[in-house]
Amino acid sequence: MLTCYKLLKNERSLWYEWYTDSDNDRDRFSIFDDVIKKALPKYLKMYNIKAVIKSYQEYNKAIGQLLNEVKIQKKEVLSRNGFDQLVWYYHR
Repeated sequence: MLTCYKLLKNERSLWYEWYTDSDNDRDRFSIFDDVIKKALPKYLKMYNIKAVIKSYQEYNKAIGQLLNEVKIQKKEVLSRNGFDQLVWYYHR
């Protein structure tokens, strides 16, 4: 792995750029899998968020709206990754 890491570092590949970015940058995109897909409507309804999700962009926007509502109503900051982990924990 170290040899591969050095090679990627020298090439400045897209993977290396992503790997070395800060955690905040990695949290810009939400994971879209079956567990989240099934559980998300429950949480959107809980926070009165109306969203039609037909693409990843709409899905990512809905997650952003949900996290903003959690921040406003619950005074809790939850990252996209944190939300994914919580949903997986409760709905796996």
